[in-house]
Amino acid sequence: MTELTGAFIDAARSLIGAPFEMGGRDPERGIDCVGVVVYAAEAAGRECPRLGGLAAIARRWWPSLPPPAARPELDAALIAALDDDLCRVKVAEVEPGDVGLFQFHWIGGRWHHVAVLDADEAGAWWAIHADPYTKDVQERPLIHPRWPRMHHALASWERSIVRGYRLRAAPK
Repeated sequence: MTELTGAFIDAARSLIGAPFEMGGRDPERGIDCVGVVVYAAEAAGRECPRLGGLAAIARRWWPSLPPPAARPELDAALIAALDDDLCRVKVAEVEPGDVGLFQFHWIGGRWHHVAVLDADEAGAWWAIHADPYTKDVQERPLIHPRWPRMHHALASWERSIVRGYRLRAAPK
C-alpha cells in the first residue's frame, strides 16, 4: 500500500461516526458519501474540485431521495466529477484505497453511491461511506446482512460496483 493510499483510507476511517447530511462537507455538522471521498482525498493531499462542487446539486434533490427517477442530474454530475477528479480503473482491478461507484436499484429506477474501499487480511472487502439510512459514516462489509433487504440484492461487490476510481498519483 502506498503512503497516499494509506493516508486516504486513514482519513476516511477517521470520519466513522460523523453525522450524515446530504451535500455535507463538514464532519462536525454532517457529511455525505461524496463528502467522505472529498475529505479523505484532501487529507491525503489531493483536491477534488468537481466532487466538492456537487453539494449544491445534492441538497436540491434531498430529501426527495429516493425515488431515483428524480436523480438523473445528480447521477450524471457525480459520474462526470468522478471521471474528472480521479483516475478510472477497471472494476476487476479495484484495490484497497480505491473509490467504488455503486449502483443500486430501487422502485422506479436506480441510484448511485460512492464509498472508499478497503480489504482486511482475510480478503473481505469493506466500504467506508456515509449512510443516509443510519445517518452517520460507517465502515461496513460489502456483503452485509442488512444490505440485501435494503438495496434489493447486493449479492457481491463485483455486481454492485459499476466503476472504480483511484486517487491520482500526483496533483492534476
